[in-house]
Amino acid sequence: MTKEPGAIVPAGGEFLVFIGDDGRTHVHVRIAEGTVWLTQRLMAELYGKDVRTINEHLQAVYGEGELGPEATIRKFRIVRAEGPREVSRLIEHYSLPAILAVGYRVRSTQGTRFRQWATARLDEFLVKGFILDDERLKSTAHLGDDYFDQLLDRIRDIRASEPRRGGRPSALG
Repeated sequence: MTKEPGAIVPAGGEFLVFIGDDGRTHVHVRIAEGTVWLTQRLMAELYGKDVRTINEHLQAVYGEGELGPEATIRKFRIVRAEGPREVSRLIEHYSLPAILAVGYRVRSTQGTRFRQWATARLDEFLVKGFILDDERLKSTAHLGDDYFDQLLDRIRDIRASEPRRGGRPSALG
């Protein structure tokens, strides 16, 4: 598996790791409930801003009614070292919609890169109707045994519903 800058790669289990433009590992992303979750501290690392700035943007997102906190905030138990001891605490994490909303508000080099990346993905989706993460799909260990069978079934279903032009047979049979 490649460690391309800007890639989000599986780290096993319920976490992904964001690889920054400098090639170093930057942010461990929690996967739960069908979305990704970050703390304010991790969003600050992702976007290259202070935690206070992230907090201000989140307050604006919620205050303006762009998102509701009840749908985008979850507490996860985190065990971390505090001095010589390990402490378990419930820490607020923010779901992908909140992470994206902050990403479109921050002003930093990393925020700009994020917006460029997100806009390119959205553009590809709007033009093609799908987006594929080729590098992630090439590393199938995290996908499960029947992932590609499910994907092919979905493609066959879509292809079966399209009108046939010129009697061309489908490449998927």
